Amino acid sequence: MVSAYRKQFSIGQRTLLDVLNAENELYSARSSRDTGVHAVTLGELRVLAAMGRLLDTLGVSVNIAPHTLLAREPAPEPAAAPRAQDETDAVPAPATQVGAGFAGDGRQALAR
Repeated sequence: MVSAYRKQFSIGQRTLLDVLNAENELYSARSSRDTGVHAVTLGELRVLAAMGRLLDTLGVSVNIAPHTLLAREPAPEPAAAPRAQDETDAVPAPATQVGAGFAGDGRQALAR
């Protein structure tokens, strides 16, 4: 259509505006086509991924070998707190709600 409009423009049957409109319509149609192809392809890839077949379909192999994993140093273990020898420390106090009338260690706060 664009080439026909250009020929008609060259012999005076079409205006420059007609030719430019035809080129713009062609550009818009191609852009819409490309957008649609992209959307369909993306949808297909998402379906394959949801089915767990994306890597196989694309021919991608994943080798999870120990040497490919990131080396992580183990976290240092916390130093043990020195234990008191009296009987109250033999069993740890249960955690209780900290609030009015209670201290953080579960014992009632002293009234002043």
